[in-house]
Amino acid sequence: MLRNYVILPILVLLELFIFPKYNFRDASKILSRTTIHFLGILNSVYQTKEALINYNRFLPVLVMSLNFLFEKFCILHLYDSNGKYFESKHSIFILLLTIIPFVFLTNQNQIKEFQKEGFLDLNGNTYLILSHLIKINQLFYFYKHFHLKYGNIIEYNFNRRLFIHFIVDFLLNYFIWIINNLLCHFLTPPDKRTNKHINNILKKFCLMILANIAFYSIYSFQMSREWYEFTNGYLSQPHNLILYNLLPNDLDQRFRLFLYIFNCIF
Repeated sequence: MLRNYVILPILVLLELFIFPKYNFRDASKILSRTTIHFLGILNSVYQTKEALINYNRFLPVLVMSLNFLFEKFCILHLYDSNGKYFESKHSIFILLLTIIPFVFLTNQNQIKEFQKEGFLDLNGNTYLILSHLIKINQLFYFYKHFHLKYGNIIEYNFNRRLFIHFIVDFLLNYFIWIINNLLCHFLTPPDKRTNKHINNILKKFCLMILANIAFYSIYSFQMSREWYEFTNGYLSQPHNLILYNLLPNDLDQRFRLFLYIFNCIF
């Protein structure tokens, strides 16, 4: 957890100065939606193998297969009936290409090299930075593609539909995380079982709540106006102006920065 706070400034610097300079989110670049989708598959396979390293090697294969089917079902039936967002053929190819080396050719010693703690661990820190970048950009593209329907005009109100969408969003974005932690929890002998894995799930649930608040606060005219009036009412000048000037003018960049912070905390 402490290492997350150390790499947070690195992520912020990359987002503010490096990525915009070289247009890393162009269609052909490494932070494009398609590339992030494929990198997300690679990251998910590794995390599943890492979480289930002490169990049957076919268990990660089962988890990844269930995740693939769950994602396809949800996106096709609840988000994108045309299937343009979910590229099945390419996803299956990347999934098979990564499952073979990670699940069947990777041993415990190699996994432990990436599990080392410490600020001077180059492999662990590099992977942690990449993992944060991949997951945050996955969330960013997911929200932008499925929730930003009419430019930046979003109807914001608490209702049953909004709550159901939030639950589905959470399950869709953290299905593997939830399944891995539940498996680790229930496969652990009762005398050694703790609440660690359940707490891991609850942390990501809190992250999604904050991500939703940040998204609507940034892209909804109604809620952004409410936040503006709130700061003007409770923060005197020039403190309220300083607060707003600290945030980037670009709404997408502002949203990603909040996601980086939430992801490092939770």
